[in-house]
Amino acid sequence: MQDAELIRSTAQLLRGEAASELRIQLQRLVGTQHLGLKELLAAAPLDGIDLTRNPDLGRNVEL
Repeated sequence: MQDAELIRSTAQLLRGEAASELRIQLQRLVGTQHLGLKELLAAAPLDGIDLTRNPDLGRNVEL
């Protein structure tokens, strides 16, 4: 929920007088390189996150 409010606040600032300065700061922080999903996932800090899935495939259904 905090992220949603942050995005709304950022969008509001981008509509105002401070937009150019905010864009400069965001570009400096985020960079201008556009990565694909594969590159973003490879660069994500996933250490310590359990990515295992439950092997339960649901209920048995006769067809």
